[in-house]
Amino acid sequence: MSITTSEGQATVGTTEWSIAFNAAATTSNNMSTPGVYQVFIDFSALTSAEYYEVIIYESAMAGTNGGTVLSTIIHQPSDPIWVSPALTLVNMWDVTVTKVTGTDRFINWSIRKVG
Repeated sequence: MSITTSEGQATVGTTEWSIAFNAAATTSNNMSTPGVYQVFIDFSALTSAEYYEVIIYESAMAGTNGGTVLSTIIHQPSDPIWVSPALTLVNMWDVTVTKVTGTDRFINWSIRKVG
């Protein structure tokens, strides 16, 4: 079994940040490499006054825009590393992080693909 890892870091604010592309985005950037993926995001810098949202987008079929697969609000987690379930992503997928309230924070992440 081989594992491919994509890693990055950025200061995330109120503009939706695509961690799949390591870039600020106002719309999903739509990755097209199919596989089984798991996302790890380090939220250890958050305080009790800060909320961040993680969204994983996936389309039902090629050629359509994505819908939300998973959405969660992070608020000073007791375990600072947020981990998604392993997801089979195929059509026009993306993973984004956005600050909802609080201070812009520097975060690290990795997206791991099995295959």
